[in-house]
Amino acid sequence: MSIIAPYAKEHRDTNGPGDARPTALKIVRDQSLDGKLGGKVILVTGGTSGIGFQTVRALHATGADIYFTGRDTKKGKEAEAELRSDGKAGKLEYVEMGLDSLRSIRAFAADFLKRTERKLNILICNAASGHRQSGIRFDDINFDREEEYQPLLGYAQSKTANIYMALEIERRYGASGVHGLAAHPGGISGTRLNRMTPESQLNAQVVDPVISRRMKNAEQGAATTVWAAISHNFDEEGGFFLEDCQQSELWNGDMTVLAPGHAAHIHDEESASKLWDVSLEMIGLDKSN
Repeated sequence: MSIIAPYAKEHRDTNGPGDARPTALKIVRDQSLDGKLGGKVILVTGGTSGIGFQTVRALHATGADIYFTGRDTKKGKEAEAELRSDGKAGKLEYVEMGLDSLRSIRAFAADFLKRTERKLNILICNAASGHRQSGIRFDDINFDREEEYQPLLGYAQSKTANIYMALEIERRYGASGVHGLAAHPGGISGTRLNRMTPESQLNAQVVDPVISRRMKNAEQGAATTVWAAISHNFDEEGGFFLEDCQQSELWNGDMTVLAPGHAAHIHDEESASKLWDVSLEMIGLDKSN
């Protein structure tokens, strides 16, 4: 069975940020959805800068009601004002939420459901190729054994967890019309995520022509996320890991930074189901819900 890859040609011969690869706004235009999603409710977490900001900008063009979160109210309000300047229809609201606090998340969720009368059509989350370095360490999921903690290993586990959640949503709720997709934005230049990247990798992005050609700007980085959110390809089915605006294929072992492909462990349904149950237990929710 062939994969869904409408922008394969644009990704075949890349030339760095700003090249022919699509931006998030181009995805909206190609789907003919300018001003066509009035009344739909979209929530984007972390929408005040970088990829999240460009995701909100593109989705605002659809006319949907957009809510986006962050933990810096001043920055959030400034982003809201800038985004509103396009004059597009549909609500656009920044709401404060800290993803590092369950109290903040619960308060936000209650407020959001009240604002939207319990309506949500699209929830935006991102995953990444970092997942290839680690599955889930169920025996020490929070790295309580500090001597074993490595920042990139922890990051990789969190990305695998993102993917498991999206694909488990599909398995549990897909038949009811609720679909889950995991989207990898690619290597993005000029975002705050670079502060988490080892200096050796940052240097490689500059001097290695293969890596530098694979890099994208934030507008291009948001394209796969927006494609996942609004493409008619996924109206009836989800459960895919996406990258470069196409279904990802199995990683071939290429160790080059930003090489495409997903690890086989993302298809481990037993681990995904186990993580779902462990997550519910950790945040105090009933597994029967």
